[in-house]
Order: sequence, then C-alpha cells, then structure tokens
Amino acid sequence: MTKWLAFDIETSQGPPTAHEGSYAIGVTCAVTQIEGAGPIRWHGEAQPNGCYALRMSAAAVRALALYLVQYAASGYRIVGLNSLGFDLRVLAEESQDQYIFAHLRDVALEHYDPCFQMFCQRGFPVGLSALAKGFGLEGKTEGMDGETAAAIWSGSRQDQEDVLAYCEQDVKTTLDVALNIESATMMQWVSKKGKRLFEATPNGLLTVSECMALPLPDTGWMERSGREPWAREKFSGWIEETQCDKKLF
Repeated sequence: MTKWLAFDIETSQGPPTAHEGSYAIGVTCAVTQIEGAGPIRWHGEAQPNGCYALRMSAAAVRALALYLVQYAASGYRIVGLNSLGFDLRVLAEESQDQYIFAHLRDVALEHYDPCFQMFCQRGFPVGLSALAKGFGLEGKTEGMDGETAAAIWSGSRQDQEDVLAYCEQDVKTTLDVALNIESATMMQWVSKKGKRLFEATPNGLLTVSECMALPLPDTGWMERSGREPWAREKFSGWIEETQCDKKLF
C-alpha cells in the first residue's frame, strides 16, 4: 500500500468570520511527515534577531504546495485534519499562483481528511484531539492550540520552536490516526461529554471526491434540536471556484 504523507500548517490568524472571505491569512510555519520517516519543518528565513520571519513568503508557500502536489502525483496518500476546508485552501490562496492553485484543488479532491469524511457520513465533523483520545493516542500538545500558536509566533525564537514542536505533534497524531482508522476500519472518538463513540469505515479512509459522492446523511436530529446543519460547501466550496471568481491576485 502506498505510504501516507501527513501535513499541517499554522497561520498568523484564524479563518475569516465570513466563509466567503479571504483565506490568505498568512502561514507562519508547517510540518510534513511521510509514513516511516521523520518530520520536515517549513518556515520563513531567519531574521537578524535570530527569529524566523513572521510569515512564510509566497515563494516559500509555493515550495510547500509543490511538495504536496509532487508527492500526490507520485502516489503518496496525502492526509490532514480539516485540511480540505482550511489548510489546503490557505495554501491555495497564499501561493498567489494560478498554476499551483489549480493543482492544489486536484490534491484537495484526491487527499484524505477524516474530519470531512465524518462530516459526510454523519453530518458533523470530528477533530484531531477527539480522534486521538478515541484511539488512545498521545494526542495534541497540552496547553497549545492554533490561536495560541498564532499569538506567540511573533515572540522569541524559543516561542517559535514551541509552535513548530506543536505542529510536529499534530502531524504525528494525524498520521497515527490515519493508520489506526485503516487498521480498525472504523473511526473512534471521545465526545466533549467524555463518551466514546464509533463510526464504521468498512472501506477505510475515503478521498474527498469519494466522500462528496456519498449520500447526504440524516441530520433531522440536528434540526429538531434547533441546530442548522452545515452544507458540504462550507468545506469544499473553494475547489469549485476559480481565481477569477475570487479575484485573488
């Protein structure tokens, strides 16, 4: 079986309040890791004060994007968590390159995102921490999250090393989650109330395009409780747009 390649990015700020807003929000750093190999760190150049740049340049983002494109073309199975709706979308807009934008959309369709698969199967997404707990994995770095990582990146070099270590741990956990789902043919997660839950995945992890071909799940229970179900386009809408539609450049 072809090896997995897990990845994660950290950004200067969170996603825009309006879903249709710009996702060119600044990439501070990223980590990639091929199954069976060590992690690779991605970040901007070191500055005179010894710290890395506050955000990766468009050229550095393009290098990361091309790395994912090339490995996907070589048959590696790219996996991320909420990578369809966030990470790949950010890279596509931050790259400021029409060629890369188009190829990242192809990667997005053929990569694996357990968060999106759960959303397509059950009508709600599930996060990395919940999945890690469900499989009894080490999980995410305690005391750190995306918001904290964005806030402290502009601090000291040690702060930046802490963010990179956090990103590395997320990527390792993502890889472990993918391997566990494939082995168990099910997703296991722990809810916010501490309940262990399961969802069968008889065909293992599905690509985004395979997930989008699934029938819409029954979300009547959400509507009866006064919650409005999300549309799939919340995650996948950007891959159906063009740069001209978004006026990116």
